[in-house]
Amino acid sequence: MNILKSGIQKKCVAAALLCASVTSLPLYAETTANWWERWQDNQAFNEALDELGMSYQLLSEDPQKTLTRSADPTDVLYWQKRTMQIYGDADKDIYYIPAIEDHDEARARTGFTGRNPYFNTYYYGEQGDTFTLTTSSQPDDVVCYAGLENQYSGTITTKYQVQLNANHSTQYTLSENGLMLLACWDKSGTYSHMNTLVRVDVTSTTAKKHPLFVFGLNTKEEWKALSQQSTPTGQTLLFDGRSRYVVNNSTAKASLNTNVLQMLREQLSYVMDYDRVNGLDGSSYLHQPLRGLNFGIFNSCCWSQGGAGRIGIGFGNSLPTKTSWGHWHEYGHQNQMTWAWDGLTEVTNNIMSVSACRVLRGEVTDKSCHENLYYNNFSWDQQAVGSFLNSGETHQFDTDNDVFRKLMMFTQLKTSWPDLFAYIGKAYRETYNEGKGKSLVATNQQKIDFFVINASKAAGHDLREFFTRWGLGYSADADSQIAALKLPQPNKVTKTFTSSLNGSSPITIEVPAEDNTVNIAFVTNTPKAGPTSLVWVEDGETPLYAQVVDSRNRSFIVKLRGQNSHGGCNIHSVNTAVNCNSGTSAYLRVAYKAEDNPHLPQGSYTGVLHLIARDWHNTGWTANVNVDLSIVK
Repeated sequence: MNILKSGIQKKCVAAALLCASVTSLPLYAETTANWWERWQDNQAFNEALDELGMSYQLLSEDPQKTLTRSADPTDVLYWQKRTMQIYGDADKDIYYIPAIEDHDEARARTGFTGRNPYFNTYYYGEQGDTFTLTTSSQPDDVVCYAGLENQYSGTITTKYQVQLNANHSTQYTLSENGLMLLACWDKSGTYSHMNTLVRVDVTSTTAKKHPLFVFGLNTKEEWKALSQQSTPTGQTLLFDGRSRYVVNNSTAKASLNTNVLQMLREQLSYVMDYDRVNGLDGSSYLHQPLRGLNFGIFNSCCWSQGGAGRIGIGFGNSLPTKTSWGHWHEYGHQNQMTWAWDGLTEVTNNIMSVSACRVLRGEVTDKSCHENLYYNNFSWDQQAVGSFLNSGETHQFDTDNDVFRKLMMFTQLKTSWPDLFAYIGKAYRETYNEGKGKSLVATNQQKIDFFVINASKAAGHDLREFFTRWGLGYSADADSQIAALKLPQPNKVTKTFTSSLNGSSPITIEVPAEDNTVNIAFVTNTPKAGPTSLVWVEDGETPLYAQVVDSRNRSFIVKLRGQNSHGGCNIHSVNTAVNCNSGTSAYLRVAYKAEDNPHLPQGSYTGVLHLIARDWHNTGWTANVNVDLSIVK
């Protein structure tokens, strides 16, 4: 077929596919810092940006900000840039392969399973086919391999792994029919090459091309063509930046109308969210996200294998446009940390699943996350721990076999303090310290004690009553350690105030003074959303932040403006407490301004702003304040 992109015409065989979007351009990664400029007129790249809620204009209007984001592994632009680097010159048989940690080192550092080091190439060969592979810019403490895969369901393994000569050529011969893949390992011991890409040239080969659909390099229209192809392997291959995927041709053909870009973007989005849940914020070596791949296998179900990132996610007869609990759950297994004690294998992975649901679907209250959340009275309560304590409920966590009921203990902590599990993840990695502190968190009792102590520290509250009511058996030593922290008890929530903000018209919520609460103001449960403590008389509007989602399951953070007043007195910041002689009720004002959100794409969005009402003097009183958001831009 003849393809015209950016004024450059190419002729390619249909099976190669990559030619459809990757034009023969110079290696811009080597000549310009602004990596996105190469792809300005590339339809596939712009479609991917749209899926990510961005645009080329957004990247180009502040190049330094884009470069900063692109260097941050907690930002999706880091992974999109890396994808374009890995495969952007593959039409010239040049690959840039990331250096990945060994599994054991990755597990010891992060506290969960390692990832797959192998990246697909665009080649399939038959037994006896040969490759000449040449590496360059390969550091001394990085080793690279070629491998072969020809099993496409179950626990797929990479066969015939042959080490490549560093900065020289290697002859690689296929011992069986199969796909040729490439991998590089960092052998520094300190993962000093976490951002290193090794150039590997396919100098010559007798093998033939095999299609690979890459997020950012292939378009929706190309999916319609690729999905209907019969490939040499009988499989269709995909890549989103954090995962590679395999699905048999028959399932791919049934997925003609799947929005595969949305599926890949959702996969990428929630995997990045799992890093945030676990505190992999890049702040130090210990807290760096893994750079290897998960391997999503749509040909079998439903499992997750530690060691090489392999996950069986074949839940239907076609690929989904929108991911769901099964995907989130199985990927959650790859990210559940070893701070968890025995009996939680099918519990703590679903901390991730709940978080993924919120990122992609918002704070839905029906059964659309999972019906068992609904039946266990799950809610997005910003003071769920206080609500639980007020309910009088008790449980027997240590002997309970209901995995969803046990999950509720963790979700109550997560919705009450959104950053709590990130704190615990970081504390665990620093305690375990790549195995040097293993003896401190080796037994079930040690892990339980570690969890309840650090949960209290993260929350800034004494959670002993909470864990006791849940029936979690922490030790007397843990009890003493928490008591020594002299933390306040969580407040018991008795009231919730609600309102709706539709468009740009501001709303006002009255919180009456009751029980001697005449100095009420409003805070959030995470500094990412707004102030977390009260102040005495502060002027001005307060920026508040809330997540919203659109109909495509894209999530955005919107900026709102908040103010607080008492009675008929002056308006102050949202977290201001003040004495007022002309009335005692607190009046919360919240507004959305389009000018505060210039990069929010055109569309309709829903979400919830969660605030917490507190009183300056009556510190034992609290109430929830929820503002349902419906924004059209």
